[in-house]
This record gives sequence, C-alpha cells and structure tokens, in this order.
Amino acid sequence: MFNLPLFSREDSQSKPVFAPLLCWDIASINMSQRLEVHQDMTELDELTVLNQWQPDSDYKSYLMENYALIITDVSKEIVWASRAFVAMTGYEKCEIIGKKPTFLQGKRTHKPTRELINDRLSKFEPLKARILNYRKNGETYWCGLSIAPLRNQDNIVTHFIAIEKEVN
Repeated sequence: MFNLPLFSREDSQSKPVFAPLLCWDIASINMSQRLEVHQDMTELDELTVLNQWQPDSDYKSYLMENYALIITDVSKEIVWASRAFVAMTGYEKCEIIGKKPTFLQGKRTHKPTRELINDRLSKFEPLKARILNYRKNGETYWCGLSIAPLRNQDNIVTHFIAIEKEVN
C-alpha cells in the first residue's frame, strides 16, 4: 500500500495530508486534478508576491471549487488564467495571454452588460454580472462572473481578478 499526499479543501495553504492508496484508477484522476489546482495556487501566490497585492479575499479557495480565474492588468489584457478557465473556454493559455477577455464575446452578447462591465472597471469598482460568452469552438455559454480590483501595498489598483463559473 502507498501513501499519497492529499490537500485539504479547508486549508488554503495546501499542506499535504497523507492517505492510503487503495485504487490507482481513481487516485490518478483525483491527483491530476489536485495537482493542477495546486499549480494554479502556486502561480497565484507568486503573482501576489511579485505585485505586492493586498487581496481582500482568499481567491485560492475558488480554485479548489473549480471556478475559473483570470487576472488582467489595468488595460484589461489577460496576464494569467487558471486551468479551469482553459477547460471552460477551450483556449490554451498561450492563446489568451495578452488578449482582452472581450474576445470571448460575440454578436449575441448583451451590449448593456458589456457597457456595465466597462463602466465599473473604468472606475476600479467591483462587479457581478452574467454574460453570454463564446468558447473556442463557437458554442455559447452563460458565464457568471465577479470582478474585483487588485491593489498593491500603496492601495493602487494594478490588476483585476475575475472569478467565473458557467451558469444556466
């Protein structure tokens, strides 16, 4: 019997807890997903330190719940995306870095919602919205999103974080 490291959902510090391995088939799927979340958490931690953000929420907990996260700079260009975002949209990270999230929108996307998002972001205000987006394959999906400004230690907004989930 092998002992595998597991990461507690309650512990956002992601300290491993060891548990006995009973079935490789089940463990390999779970481990792969947990490893991806752990990698996203590590990248998010590195960005937080690099940019000296003073987050007002534990964004890593959203990663554990399989929410899609993206970070944009103040010009709204994507600088980072979680693996759940890649899975939700069908785009690889290399295809989206440097683009504005508006590339996911199309002709059926509600214009007043787009205007609301732009207005709030221009004022560095947080917002919640539901918007029709398009996957890479052209399929539409409703996206519930919450966007918040990220401030550094001098209280200057340097980036935005969007927490997204496909909704009905």
